[in-house]
Amino acid sequence: MKTGLVLEGGGIRGIFSAGVLDVLMEEGIAFDGAVGVSAGAAFGCNYKSRQPRRAIRYNLRFAKDPRYSSVRSLLKTGDLFNARFCYHEIPEKLDPFDWKAFRENPMSFYLVCTDVETGLPVYHCCDKDGDWEMLEWFRASGSMPLVSRIVEVGGYKLLDGGISDSVPLRFMENEGYERNVVVLTRPAGYVKKANPMMAVMRPALREYPAVLEAIENRHIGYNKTLAYIRQRENEKAAFVIRPKEAIDVGRVEHDRAKIRAAYKEGRRTARRLLPAIRQFLAEAKGEAAKGETALGETALSSAPLAALGAAGGTDAAAVTERSTVTPVPSAAEKRPAAASPETIPAKTAAVSAVIHEEASCGPERDEPECVSPLPSAGSIPRSRRHRKTWKPGSMKALKQSASLEKNPETEKKTES
Repeated sequence: MKTGLVLEGGGIRGIFSAGVLDVLMEEGIAFDGAVGVSAGAAFGCNYKSRQPRRAIRYNLRFAKDPRYSSVRSLLKTGDLFNARFCYHEIPEKLDPFDWKAFRENPMSFYLVCTDVETGLPVYHCCDKDGDWEMLEWFRASGSMPLVSRIVEVGGYKLLDGGISDSVPLRFMENEGYERNVVVLTRPAGYVKKANPMMAVMRPALREYPAVLEAIENRHIGYNKTLAYIRQRENEKAAFVIRPKEAIDVGRVEHDRAKIRAAYKEGRRTARRLLPAIRQFLAEAKGEAAKGETALGETALSSAPLAALGAAGGTDAAAVTERSTVTPVPSAAEKRPAAASPETIPAKTAAVSAVIHEEASCGPERDEPECVSPLPSAGSIPRSRRHRKTWKPGSMKALKQSASLEKNPETEKKTES
């Protein structure tokens, strides 16, 4: 029985999930596969590369850096989160991403994007991507509408995966992951409301009516997904990790104290639930062992095995009927590729030492002061151009959209 990890997005709210993941990594807990959406993918990739504390390190380090996230970046590049700085300079130079460890880890890693031409989810397995290609997929998964350019990769035009599938538990189950740990960034009882920004979205994305419809109806699908997660939780097929209360950070957050508090809450939550998580995963492996024994006995008795293929395989048609799944590499294809000098610079050790010194935060282990970035992917060709579907308006409108969730009252109404 395969075990999976499902990571919701939510912008900087995802730093709660980073805290959870760091504890699971430190405790040596492994999964057969993982899927992340938006920030869940950006922070979750560190689980596969085995780099605990990397997400909190770079988020704290660059929280107030206008190159990381700012209205200035939005005006200048069309992306609130600067594509070149976030997905190139940080992971390649300032806080290197370990591509070699990522590729050597046998855990499959998927992410979710939204096809703007159909409004449907695209599920992509990153295991055999080149550096630059993987960068574009991660960037696409986290490209929030209105404040990001559409990303073209793999023959698709893509935006944030949260538009079409915010918590892809069904996808993982369809891929054969029967027991899943689901990390949410909203507390129990949360109900998503309709997006109040549709009046701005419609003219910005008027060329893509399918994705507009998906954005407008997102709250309906999201709430249905939460109901399904509760059902699977009651059936002991899913283990849900969520904050006890609403996290006091916005999708975009520059307050280091708030970021650190959300991260520490994730760590505390994971520590509190650790025995139950271990038991949940142990039971899954125990049931798998029983199943293998039963299959062996069936084979020895020459019983008909025709049903076994359907029981043990993946119902790809159920997944691809309306969405798209990019292929998973075979076992041979997943053999680790040699790390290139461009991917892991020779100065990595020296750079990491400098970062560690800058990130030093005293004796308490749960309070790193500095941070590292999203997955890098080699150099970004300067000649490459992505279609820009959002055109800058007045500075007042930009600041309003970029800081919409900074107001606690507004945040309750705002949906990405």
